[in-house]
Amino acid sequence: MTEEEKEALYQRALRRRRIALAALAAIVTGVLALLLARLYVHPFYSERRLCSLLEERYGAAFAVRRMPDEGEGRVYQAVCSAWPELELSVRDVWYDGTWDSLFPVWHFPRHAVVDTLRAAAWNRYAVPILAEYGWEGAETGEWAQFNEFGDESGVVIPGDADLDGIAAELAEAVGRIREAPVFSDLLERGERIGYWAVPVLLADGECRVRGTFRLDTDWTEEEVRAELRKLAERLEKRLARQAAGR
Repeated sequence: MTEEEKEALYQRALRRRRIALAALAAIVTGVLALLLARLYVHPFYSERRLCSLLEERYGAAFAVRRMPDEGEGRVYQAVCSAWPELELSVRDVWYDGTWDSLFPVWHFPRHAVVDTLRAAAWNRYAVPILAEYGWEGAETGEWAQFNEFGDESGVVIPGDADLDGIAAELAEAVGRIREAPVFSDLLERGERIGYWAVPVLLADGECRVRGTFRLDTDWTEEEVRAELRKLAERLEKRLARQAAGR
């Protein structure tokens, strides 16, 4: 091979190396630009896209109207064609990036659309149903995404009540809530709605134990009775511990 041919091969290899380095630099630049965009650029959805996301979520058409901003994100008043009687709000929001509480992993800012449909359905349909049985105190907040947690909220049942009789009423009430608008539609769509539940506080004075009857379970009277008896046993043990500690 002549010197001229060696030089030509070297120049071709050099050009290929330059092309590869330029491509790598472009990829790195693109990745860095994407990361910076994730950190600092937070575009919101258009109203059309927002309605499309809600329709995918609930299988019904929505119309939204922008409201004055309240706190973070954009807030909309919404109407759903399937449940026009419910007053809804929708928030298009970005959540700040944070470090993981357990591992040294950074979670990038998160874009989310949250709505008040399930909370509105709970307060409009479930609360009156429970009130028919004499049970109050089950309301939930407007922006609540579930109502299963919270030690002080729920249906209060005296510890000395007729649990067998209450079991029949409670099983019936939970069944009626499962058949109410929104919840029945979500169940038909196969949505998990277990975080929505009828919260029960079995109480003896200030001593209370809490149980929940999740809406994604089709409770029978026997199953409700068994759960109430477990709550009664927990209440009895807690009362015994309190008496022993005096």
